[in-house]
Amino acid sequence: MENVAVTELKRGGWATSCYIVSPDYKRLVASISMYGILAPIVTKADYTIIDGHHRYMAAEELGLSEVPVITVDCSDIDAVLLHIDMNRYRGIVVAKFLSNLIGYILENSDYSYDDLRNRMALSKEEFEILSDGSLVKMRKIKQHSYSPAWVPVESASGETMTIEKVTGHSEQV
Repeated sequence: MENVAVTELKRGGWATSCYIVSPDYKRLVASISMYGILAPIVTKADYTIIDGHHRYMAAEELGLSEVPVITVDCSDIDAVLLHIDMNRYRGIVVAKFLSNLIGYILENSDYSYDDLRNRMALSKEEFEILSDGSLVKMRKIKQHSYSPAWVPVESASGETMTIEKVTGHSEQV
């Protein structure tokens, strides 16, 4: 890991697989302002960002001169695949964005349909839907002002609801 000037970092020539709503982005900026960047930005050797686009944007917004960076020696296509993997591990991939990236990889690399599907550990059905893209519809994520971590529940007044907690125990609301 090394500290790198923010001005040396570059965006990749491909789109991200995730989206952060405005309130969560503002919390990220506030957190970085208070504590600094706690998870390094992952880049290629030429400082093209693989993971950490939002941390990079926050660093620019805050006027930070340097950020912690880990570099990975990989091709552009492997950088896209690493980006997808890292966001999938955190559970924050937007299906429409993932569909676009799969199309990008299929058009711009030597990966065959089956090799890419196996590399991404997707079932044939999942990969078919994502690679075709026609069945993947974009939700209006940007219009929401709340975090996806807590989605408002719509129910009739007086209706009893059960919420499953991570522990597996239910609680009446």
